[in-house]
Amino acid sequence: PGMLCKSERVYTDLLRSLEFESGDVVTKLVVREFVDLDPRFEFRCFICDGEMTAVSQYANNVYVEKIGQNSEFIAEIILAFYNEIRPIFCYRFAVLDIAVDLESESVTIIEVNPLSPSTGASLFQWNCDRRTLQGGRDLWGDLDSWEEHAASHLLKQVPGKPNKKRVTYRLPSFMGEIQTQVPGRPFCVFRFLRMPPPGVTMASVEAMSDLWQEPTS
Repeated sequence: PGMLCKSERVYTDLLRSLEFESGDVVTKLVVREFVDLDPRFEFRCFICDGEMTAVSQYANNVYVEKIGQNSEFIAEIILAFYNEIRPIFCYRFAVLDIAVDLESESVTIIEVNPLSPSTGASLFQWNCDRRTLQGGRDLWGDLDSWEEHAASHLLKQVPGKPNKKRVTYRLPSFMGEIQTQVPGRPFCVFRFLRMPPPGVTMASVEAMSDLWQEPTS
């Protein structure tokens, strides 16, 4: 119990389960084998209607040089992994958190979250990037009205289509983006940090140094 309560996230979830638990909703504790992962190489993947539409570096304020240097390689590893598990992955709409090991070119699933604005988007933004995260699909029948309300200042006319507008904006200089795909599948957008973002002080970096240090052999 002490180990669980040391995690603020777990502690909050347990309190919430006591408050809302009913006959239809029962809290369960699942114990997995501990896997020593490098948290710098955790990624958040967005899956809509069975397709991986977007991938983001999970930590949106931690610059990892190796990610920028190997962005295309990492994207290929992730997409190849998902293409392999697609037939047995039971969620058609999900946000999948994974860790990538560059040396072994392997992927470990960490957890699965709902595809919803209630789930953090890391280097994407639900207000601006919802169309990208949903792969252009209007899941709830409100995509156009959502963009008009949440991102009206970013709406631009679609060339050749006078009655259509789409959210368009330039990424900040510290952020990188590539588009990649498995042959025969839709494009997937991959975002990562190209350099340290503004506002991240040395004090905050040093405070996280124990968590983000290079693994020792």
